[in-house]
Amino acid sequence: MIIGAVTAELVSRVKEMPKAEEEFHPLQSFSRISGFGWQTSQVFAALRTPFMLKTGTGEGVYGDMVRDALHKAGLAVPQRAGIQGSTYTLVDEKGYAVPMAVPGSEYEFHAEDISQQELQDTGTILFSGMELAMNESSNLPQLLKGFGGQLVFCPDGRGVLLDKAMLEQLYQLGVMLYLSEEEAWILNDRQNIDLVKAARSLHARTHAPVVIWLRDGYALYVDEQQELTAGTQMPACRDLSGLGNIQAAAFTAARSAGLASAQALQFAVTTAAWTADSDMVVWSDAQAEQARDLLRQMILK
Repeated sequence: MIIGAVTAELVSRVKEMPKAEEEFHPLQSFSRISGFGWQTSQVFAALRTPFMLKTGTGEGVYGDMVRDALHKAGLAVPQRAGIQGSTYTLVDEKGYAVPMAVPGSEYEFHAEDISQQELQDTGTILFSGMELAMNESSNLPQLLKGFGGQLVFCPDGRGVLLDKAMLEQLYQLGVMLYLSEEEAWILNDRQNIDLVKAARSLHARTHAPVVIWLRDGYALYVDEQQELTAGTQMPACRDLSGLGNIQAAAFTAARSAGLASAQALQFAVTTAAWTADSDMVVWSDAQAEQARDLLRQMILK
């Protein structure tokens, strides 16, 4: 099960990020469907891994844009009252992205959208910190208290800014953290510690696996028994904004397909890197087929 928004995103490519109060002149501007819910669901769909997407859409032109994309993908989600927001993203020539969310009803979470039967039929829930950050009174942590499967939490940017009480609730749920190097640094109170110590510190709070990914195609996995690393050659980067979400979904799908953690991590790192040279930050049809073939090969080894 995926809990995360599907958003309308307006992207401008710039030579370099503007400084404070500095005007910028985009090299290219375009729109796309994005957000945690979209990026992760596209991975599961491409790998033909069964999933449920729990999100909603809002009213207005951006809501229509998102609903049209979801309909074409064969995904039905409820429509909320209120306007669908949007995200404005600047991407520089190195692929670094700065998103600015104008949130709307797409970030609302309704506990009644998830039935007890759905929870019982679900082995893993992958959810985004953006929903919690946009709704600090969210009842999602309470809903997940009785869940018996694995919880995978991706801070997804703003999730690291949750208040300490909310973060502590998540840690006590035993969430697996799948986060960037910067997010790991923030959650470790910005201490100057190495990557392994950062992961070990977070693992001590959650007592669950921790994965820290880096923009250079490297990732570290830590659990109570082992430390694993995986890496891949990154392509010429056009946009790194979806890298972590794609990785988390690919890792989760690979584990559900029976791969061990080391294999799943390598699969996730390898296939997520393919999106870095794309404007859409999801796999193309050819890349989706390539990912399915790679997963089959790794299962048969």
